[in-house]
Amino acid sequence: MTTLLNIALINAVTVLPLALLALLVSRLARRGCWCC
Repeated sequence: MTTLLNIALINAVTVLPLALLALLVSRLARRGCWCC
């Protein structure tokens, strides 16, 4: 059980910042300030 918990925790820690970064990049791309 502890290994599964550790894997889930590591996945959350790695996926959450990536999702936030992707959301931020998509917002910037929609605005188009770094495309030009």
